[in-house]
Amino acid sequence: MRYIDYFMFSYQNSFRVGIEILARSTLKKIGVDADPKVLLVGAKAPSSNAAHPVCIEPEDGEWTLAPSVSIDDRPVCPGHLTSRGRKEGIHASLQ
Repeated sequence: MRYIDYFMFSYQNSFRVGIEILARSTLKKIGVDADPKVLLVGAKAPSSNAAHPVCIEPEDGEWTLAPSVSIDDRPVCPGHLTSRGRKEGIHASLQ
């Protein structure tokens, strides 16, 4: 069993490997011989009690996470549909 220190979700390793396989297969179909590598990055939601403010997968790969990495309480994607009022505004404009 693999222990995950930078935990985002229980199948994050399988998900990352699956995306790498999909990317490799897609690139091969268009004639590109490449070995893509996928890095998952997760940011702690303001309401979460997660142990780390930022997580990466693979956590023991060629990319490392500085111990001092932190995020503040601002939304990561302020224009995203989940931002307060944004979805309602878009829906109202479509009616």
